[in-house]
Amino acid sequence: MAGRAKAELWAADDQGEKIGATPQITVQFNPETLRITHNGQVHPPTNQTKVPNQSSDQPDAPGSTPHQRTGPGSKRLSVQLWFDVTSVMSLADEGVSDVRELTEKVAFFITAKKPDVPNGPAAAPPLVQFRWGTLIFTGVMDSLDENLELFSTDGVALRASVNIGISEGEIVRRPAGGAAGGLSAGLNLSAGIGIGVSASLGAGTQPLVQAEAGVSLQAMASASFGGNADWQSIATANGIENPRQLQPGQLINMNASVSTS
Repeated sequence: MAGRAKAELWAADDQGEKIGATPQITVQFNPETLRITHNGQVHPPTNQTKVPNQSSDQPDAPGSTPHQRTGPGSKRLSVQLWFDVTSVMSLADEGVSDVRELTEKVAFFITAKKPDVPNGPAAAPPLVQFRWGTLIFTGVMDSLDENLELFSTDGVALRASVNIGISEGEIVRRPAGGAAGGLSAGLNLSAGIGIGVSASLGAGTQPLVQAEAGVSLQAMASASFGGNADWQSIATANGIENPRQLQPGQLINMNASVSTS
């Protein structure tokens, strides 16, 4: 069954080509925004002499030598990724109870590899390639900010947001027809056999809604879609077993739905 394209992180070689046949990471929720920063290498004017001003009541004007571009500049991609073991997960991650098992896969790309020889210099971090739809960005992960957002009663981290920055990268835009995606890895739905995920299940393509303390899923669905909202379908698609007792701050895709087969 084809589905919405999911963003992926791949290991890349020195030529910027992805390594392997499967991605290192397929995100759980697609990001809501991507930030691409272009940094230019510009040298300030070298002629700092002042041109005398003919008017005595005005200061001398600086030299008119323009700024000079000294290099091609660089590009940087910033993106926030969410992971939540209480929400819908791929079958590959089924059974994961600590969200840090998922975020550590992202941290791999910012960790320098061990030296090739004992006491030798540490190698640079591996190249990473971010692929989503028509966008391919390859570079070095230079920052990672991990925030643990939700814990179990035993203190196990259940939800985390990871802000990453990939710099010194190159952007490639591929045709829309070549954008591979879908939910081929499968989904872990609590409803069991006989439930098929509809094309509207695209977590991350729509803003997720955070549950407030004491508010049921039925009330959230009614507020979003009216009194006839199909809250049962939303609960099944989000893997919610008890729609009356939501965890405060729990992320819910209100646009997700299921269809019985």
